Amino acid sequence: MATTAASATIREDGTAEVEYAGSTVDLSAGDVTDARHKVLSFAREKAADTAENLHITIADPTGEWALRVLPSGDVEEVPTPVEEPARALPEKKEAAQPAPAPKVEPAAATSAPEPITASEPVQEAAPPVTRRDLRGRAAEAFSETKKESPTGPAELGWQGAVNRASGGALKLAPGPAETRIRQSRRSIQRGLNEHKTVAFINLKGGVGKTSSTYLTGATYGRVRGGSVLAWDDNENKGTLGDRSMQANHDHTAIDLLEQIATFDQHSHSEDLVNFVRPQGENHFDVLASQNKGSSKSAIDGEGFTKLHATLRRFYRLILVDTGNASNADTWQGAVAAADVLVICTLNKEDAAKTAAATIDTLEEQGYGDKVANAVVVISEPQTPNPERKERIKALFGELVREVVEVPFDKHLDEGEEIEWHNLSPQTQEAFLHVTAAITDGL
Repeated sequence: MATTAASATIREDGTAEVEYAGSTVDLSAGDVTDARHKVLSFAREKAADTAENLHITIADPTGEWALRVLPSGDVEEVPTPVEEPARALPEKKEAAQPAPAPKVEPAAATSAPEPITASEPVQEAAPPVTRRDLRGRAAEAFSETKKESPTGPAELGWQGAVNRASGGALKLAPGPAETRIRQSRRSIQRGLNEHKTVAFINLKGGVGKTSSTYLTGATYGRVRGGSVLAWDDNENKGTLGDRSMQANHDHTAIDLLEQIATFDQHSHSEDLVNFVRPQGENHFDVLASQNKGSSKSAIDGEGFTKLHATLRRFYRLILVDTGNASNADTWQGAVAAADVLVICTLNKEDAAKTAAATIDTLEEQGYGDKVANAVVVISEPQTPNPERKERIKALFGELVREVVEVPFDKHLDEGEEIEWHNLSPQTQEAFLHVTAAITDGL
């Protein structure tokens, strides 16, 4: 059957252009998802009208896809061919003169073993598994033999759009982007064997520590469930409380510290609601920092230790938003208690340089192992600088376990209360990967 070709480009604002039969067709929709459906409907209509297969290549903000639309309306995904590197032709050589025949020696009574050439490397046999190797870990070893559960059909991207359009007749597998999303969700939902603490740090302010702390808490709450606390541990007045949903009280960490003896027993856990601020559908709590303008004293190292020891009994996971002074007792306490450090930076020269200086400080203080297990979050400013971002990634990629990028988001840049539904889908997905990277180190 003959095949016609078309191409489509979908923009983030939901508009699309389709190149077909030498002309351009403009399509408009509310968003990228609706635009995908309109492009797919256009392709099915043309395939039916011409009674020919239509091969259409579609580019949208998530990538490029190739589909084959049949006159019947069925849609097939066309795999991208993998190009093999071209093989160089052997150079033409002069005809070699025949070598003289070697002198044959009489055979010995016992033949020597043939030598092993370089093209036949010696393969050392793997040591046999013994009872001692599995002692104490038989259940773990048995679980490791289980194959990974197969993933269900795609729900996102073009594969998901095609699956829905087919009414369930097609079950295309998820693409790379959706596969990564599913892997991140599995990582976040992984069980923790005990309480864990995560500290968000950079000796410079205004680099995304507070928003990263909040959005990591929201991601944990939405994907994993509750029992998560985001704690503003700023040595002065932090802004985590200002950017969170408000409660019917204005109590802070200092107020909780004054009443800490009340929470020596789990029977008083319900009273915590008078000090923390529940975050609604995000399913986590916020503990605001002390107010610098208050007559109350700031929290010192001993106070941090008391608060942390108590709060860890009520929360499986504590996320600590730190201040900017490495010599502050609160900063020292957070770093010492942290199971994973998250080093936040902007794609700006001063922010990245201070993040690197923060790592130097951690190394000097004996936290080299924590640096090696750390996650670096690079937030994009409104004006991107790709060359500098690559420099930042290259440097920190050599120092920490993982580097994750976060796109610019106007909602976060406004500095107001963070509303999950006002974030771009790209930001929500980025913090899914941030949170997964953190969990992988716990």
